[in-house]
Amino acid sequence: MARLRPSLDWLLVLVPISIALELAGGDDLLIFVASAGAILPLAGLIGRATEQLALHTGPRIGGLINATFGNVTELIIAIFLILDDEIEIVKASLTGSILGNLLLVLGLSFLLGGLKHEQQSYNAQAAQIHATSLVLAVTGLLMPALFALGSGNETFLEREVVSATVAAVLIALYAAALAFTLVTHEHLFRTPAPEEHPDWSRRKAIGLLLGATAVVALEAEFLVASVVDFFLRDLKAKGSPVDHLWPREGAILIPTPAGIVQGARNVAAAQAFLRYLYSADGQRLFVQQGYVPVLPGIEGPKGMPPEKLEILATDEAYIATHREELKAKYRELFETK
Repeated sequence: MARLRPSLDWLLVLVPISIALELAGGDDLLIFVASAGAILPLAGLIGRATEQLALHTGPRIGGLINATFGNVTELIIAIFLILDDEIEIVKASLTGSILGNLLLVLGLSFLLGGLKHEQQSYNAQAAQIHATSLVLAVTGLLMPALFALGSGNETFLEREVVSATVAAVLIALYAAALAFTLVTHEHLFRTPAPEEHPDWSRRKAIGLLLGATAVVALEAEFLVASVVDFFLRDLKAKGSPVDHLWPREGAILIPTPAGIVQGARNVAAAQAFLRYLYSADGQRLFVQQGYVPVLPGIEGPKGMPPEKLEILATDEAYIATHREELKAKYRELFETK
């Protein structure tokens, strides 16, 4: 009788568990653990699928596939974190990914290869291209920080322009490096075809790659949502005056004002911005920040009561004549003593 060997694929059972916990409104910590555990075998499955595709397509195209999909899990999680405005977590994640790939993966490759082989060979031209690309990428990452530290009085728009310009340049350099290695100077990077043969068909590898990527996106959404909710509850436990709840009897509606200032220089752009705010995409962006949408048909934020919110009419004449009395009542109810 064959002995059952432990496998990372056993953790795939956490996929339906995490979905069930999310649908049932389970504890944030349990959802986080289940989602993180489910992502591990999915990332391994993506890695195996890319390896099988690489064997079908050859070493050069296979290397491109590995480079493209090798970090797709981190990329998906980063996208959801950015959508939830968790920029600090994104920075920590990117830093960990860079250090992990450059130090841990590369260092282990050198170590294990050296233990098995007395002498290791590599493509010098490819190493030069990758080293140059790495230096350019690190320089690009440093430029926005150096700009912010050196200027001191830059505006938010100026920082965004610098960051977007550096990002565009890095993307262009990456595309140029791909063209150099795969098209114009392909002969410099040819490597012997591997003796290993694929165990999966091309169709199976592509199907598992796309399927695993889609499930990773779902698990990443659960993971990020549980992290955001956990931060809120952790702050509350430490004494911060915050909470996440929906009142049953009623609530004060504080609308977000939006308008065009008199004398604005670019009225057309301001009008376009206002049209976006009250479009379906703009309202969904508001919902991601925890605001209640004003357009019908747009689903509210997580935890919002399913029943329709009834907005009570405002008696502006009464407010105008009892302004001071209402202000005193407000201070009595909400100001700390």
